[in-house]
Amino acid sequence: MLRLWRSGGTGSYILDFIARTHLAEIILFDDDKVHVHTIFRFPGFIPRAIGTPKVDALAHQYGNWHSRIIPNPERVTKENIEQLRGLDFVFVSIDNGPARITITDWLSSNDVHFVDCGMGLNRVATGLNGVVRVTGVDRTAFEGTAGTVFLPGEDPKEGEYRRQGQIAELNALNAALAVLRFKQHFGIYDREDAAMSCVLETTSLEIDRRMPVE
Repeated sequence: MLRLWRSGGTGSYILDFIARTHLAEIILFDDDKVHVHTIFRFPGFIPRAIGTPKVDALAHQYGNWHSRIIPNPERVTKENIEQLRGLDFVFVSIDNGPARITITDWLSSNDVHFVDCGMGLNRVATGLNGVVRVTGVDRTAFEGTAGTVFLPGEDPKEGEYRRQGQIAELNALNAALAVLRFKQHFGIYDREDAAMSCVLETTSLEIDRRMPVE
């Protein structure tokens, strides 16, 4: 079985969770390098990682857990998206709205199941409000959410997220929801809720769901 994932803050926590499973192979895609702020969003400290490709740093670190982590230091685009064909499951964790729609559209059209992750941070009167979202896993979910807040197609506005380095708990929460949804899909966890997407806000700790249209 193959799994694909991108190695940002949320993506690194996804890897932290799935590297401990019995997956045959994990493929990492990301063309970015490790920066100082990246270190604060990784699950653990990786020595001498700054300036190196994220996928190389994380594949080396988590190679202690899993023997088949394959780093691919490139961004998934329309030109190379065919390399995702045949994968069993894809975790999408990116902050580019148009790319999110392109990738999830292609995945769902080609019967590759996915979970798309998203998060944000907004300043309100009494502090910060964190938002985490997961959407997937098939064509029905894509068609029912694309272009909405449950699968946004626009780039996020510059806000508190990029100014706040120490919010790893939001990345971890987003990743945990994504991995739970992944394990539900493969029958490891039970699932009663048919929601295609859910959004959780930290202020109220309430979950907003997008349900299929009857």
